Amino acid sequence: MIKAQCAPYRQHGKPWHRSRLQNLGDYDIVRIYGAEYRGVVNYYLLAQDAWRLHTLHWHALTSMLKTLAARHRSTVTKMADRHRAKASTGDGPRT
Repeated sequence: MIKAQCAPYRQHGKPWHRSRLQNLGDYDIVRIYGAEYRGVVNYYLLAQDAWRLHTLHWHALTSMLKTLAARHRSTVTKMADRHRAKASTGDGPRT
């Protein structure tokens, strides 16, 4: 099941950018990836082994960063730094 859900984010077995999303804005790209991931996770959340969805999370996140990097003609690392958010909590700042 996890391999089938990861398939849209992979090409040749590795996370790949989705070229049809490159012409959209950053907000729309993040929104689409988030909605797809959220839908799959909510569907399988009742399963006992939902922790196995970390593979899907990694593939979706990497594919999203590669799509953003291709859109801006930049690197994945720069896109990860640019779109990382920090929130201050009672235990200190969290990324």
